[in-house]
Formats: sequence, structure tokens, C-alpha cells
Amino acid sequence: MRIGIMVLLGLLYCWSSLGQHSVQDRYELLQSYLTLEEERLSFSGVCLIAKSGEIQYHRAFGQASKELNARLEVDHRFRIASISKSFTAQLIGIAVDEGKLKLQDQITTYLPEFKGETWDQITIQQLLTHTSGIPHHKGMENYWTIQSRLTLSTSSILQAIRKMELQFEPGTNFFYSSPGYFLLATILEKVYDISFPQLWDEKIGQPLSLVNSGFDDNLAIIPQLTKGYHLMPDNQLISAPYRDFSTLKGGGDMYSSASDLLRWNQYILQKRKEPGFIAEAVRPKNGFMAKRHEAAQYGYGWFIRAAQERHPLTYFHGGGTFGCSAVSAVYPEEELSIVILSNVSGLPIDMIWQNVERIVLGLPFELPEVPPSEAFSSQPLEHYIGNFVSGKGGQRLRVFIHDEQLFAQLQGRPPFLLSPTRTHQFYGSKVDISFTFQVEAENRIVGLKAEGRGRTFSFEKAD
Repeated sequence: MRIGIMVLLGLLYCWSSLGQHSVQDRYELLQSYLTLEEERLSFSGVCLIAKSGEIQYHRAFGQASKELNARLEVDHRFRIASISKSFTAQLIGIAVDEGKLKLQDQITTYLPEFKGETWDQITIQQLLTHTSGIPHHKGMENYWTIQSRLTLSTSSILQAIRKMELQFEPGTNFFYSSPGYFLLATILEKVYDISFPQLWDEKIGQPLSLVNSGFDDNLAIIPQLTKGYHLMPDNQLISAPYRDFSTLKGGGDMYSSASDLLRWNQYILQKRKEPGFIAEAVRPKNGFMAKRHEAAQYGYGWFIRAAQERHPLTYFHGGGTFGCSAVSAVYPEEELSIVILSNVSGLPIDMIWQNVERIVLGLPFELPEVPPSEAFSSQPLEHYIGNFVSGKGGQRLRVFIHDEQLFAQLQGRPPFLLSPTRTHQFYGSKVDISFTFQVEAENRIVGLKAEGRGRTFSFEKAD
């Protein structure tokens, strides 16, 4: 009943354009949308919108602890995962300004254990821009089965990174790498001779009064830090699996609050207009497209998305680990910030951000579909399984059954539940896309059409 009410309220605002409607109209629609996602996808977190430094919207949804039935508050702290990289990059810039190192220095100047083969060619700037060729964590031997669950020393982690095989010759391509940022943090510890958290607090935390931010180490009791959960492919919520933070230094071991990240974004907005490291950090480097995000490039610790018809110029970074889904975005021409922090991993956080963005910017938007509670399909689920290939780019979609439910999975991405809505039609709530199976004589499935978020893709059955 609650979802139905929110859909009805939201539809009142779903015009072809919201540009002529008031700011209040937009934030009422935003409230309806996030309430819907709390019900539909177990969204739990905080959303903050600020214009010219003034907070226009700051709301909390869901629970800080489901076990204690404790509601989330706007000042709660969240793990921010890879958003940490923007801080690490700034510390490198400070070290450059203080004459501690140079961007073109080879990493072997500070990490002699990396000498030999093509590792000798890797520079600090290549680590910053993910062009070193160093793989992401899964390139480390037994990372997810063993190393991610152990508290490892810096020397052990350096050895594990050194054993990885480079993806390409340094400087010739882009490959997102958190281990590269671990190396940056380790280099900073060497040149300053203090721990990375101490350095951050001295150079960034205290000067900017980021009082709700810091570093998680799995052992510390951190006031106001939310408990983490994970959304499974069948949309069931579980307690977040364990992951040790020792391998995440410099690239994903921080926590923060929405208000602290707003303060950080305001600092970026201010400094981007002045000559210096931050102005360079938010400019694309090397011309490589960042494959993790469509139409985005990478600077120093920030993704940069060029202005397009559907969105303005944006500096942003997302973050995701067990118990964490986060995004922080800066729109420099609008002097706008969007911060979304959640204590649920497995959320389609990019989709949620893009929907929030459309609402706030006054772009065309419709609330996601909500399948009827008593949906049906006239055919058994086995009728729909198979492999499908898109005519655009040859994308492959696998449809399969697990635990008597239908799932879809696109090219190795996480699978998602397909809920029946009507005959031969299903809805993927995690991706906000409807799938209509195309049927020929004798009810034979020959393809499917995927529609949602302003796009349509056609797939042919491959087997």
C-alpha cells in the first residue's frame, strides 16, 4: 500500500520536463523517489544536495542497525570505499608542493623492491591516473578467498602486488587499480615518515575540519558508524560479509559523513579555479576513457564526465565494498553537489545517482516501475532461459533459473532478479529495466526487448 501511495504522489511530478517547476517540486519528487527505493531495493542511507554551498536537501532513509531497529540519521558515518582516492590524490599534490616528490618520479625511487622488468617504468602520475597497468585487487593471488580476509602487513601486501602481472605497458592504457593507490599511500608514509591516517589528519582532516571522517581498521569502535548490509541478487538483504581493510590503504579504507563530503566538495569547487594541483586533478589525463563509467575520463583521484545533453560537466567518484555503496559528485558550472551514502552494498548506486541527478537538474524523469504484488506469467520459467545477443555491440545476456526464480546477467556483471509483470514480460528492479520476450509460433522464444532509463535494446536468442 505504501509503495502505491508513493507512486501516485510521484506521478504527479513526472512531466516531460521539470525545468519550469519550483525547487520544492523537485525535492518533493526526490523524497518520493528515494522512499520508493527504500521499499523497492532496501535503500538505506543519506542523500545530500547543496547549491553554492547551501544545503537544499539532506534526508536519511532506512536503518543504521536493523538488529537494533535503529533509524538512520543525517549525521551518521558511512564507509566511503573508493571515494578515499580523492583524498590520497590530494596528499600527493601536497607532497609535490612541499618538494617531497615529483609526479614523474618512478615508484622504484621509493619502493626499491619493485625494480625489474617493466615495473621500473611506472611513475607516480601513472598510479594516480590508473595508467600503470597494475591490476585491480582480483589480480592478487587468492585475494577474495584468502588475502581479503586477513590483516596483512604492508610488506606482505607489497609482495603480493609485485607478484601480479601488469595488464599492459605503463602509460599505454587505462585500468582501474586500487592496489596502485595502496602504493601511493605507502610512498607518502615513506617520504613523511608517519602513518597514512596521521598524514591525512594533519594535511586535510584538521585544516578542513572534517570531524566525521577517518580510517576504518576492522578493530576500532567508531561512534555513529552505520552497520553494513548486502543486497543479494534475489533482492534479499543479509549482513555484509567480512573484508579486512589492510589491503585498502589509500584506495578504500575511509569513512565519512555526507556533510563532511560536502565540505570536501566545496573545497574542490573553490580550488579548481586557482592554479595548482586540484585544478589539474579535475582535468582529464592521457585521453583514455575510464571503462568503469560511460563517457568519463580520469584525472587525479576524480572521474571527469564531459557535459552532454543529458548532464552537465561533472567531477565525481563512487565507492563500493561490503556494506557500502556511495557516490559524491560535483557540478562545477552549477556549483552543485550531490552526495549519496548507503550502508548497503549490491545496490545499483550509479542508477540511483543518475535518477537523483535527473530530478535535481530538472531533466525528464519517471518513477521506476513497481511490479504488481500478484504478478504472473502464463509459461513456466524454464521457457525463458537461454543466451541472448544484442545487435548493438554484441552484448550477451544470460537468462537462468536459481532457487526457482528467474535471473538475468549481462556479460559477467552481477546477476539480478527478474519479476514477472504480465505474460512474457519481466522487470529487473535492480537495473530498472523491463524485459519483454519475443515469441513466435508454438510459443518459441526468439529474442527479447529490454526497455528502461530512456533506452531500448533488442536481443536475439543465441541457442
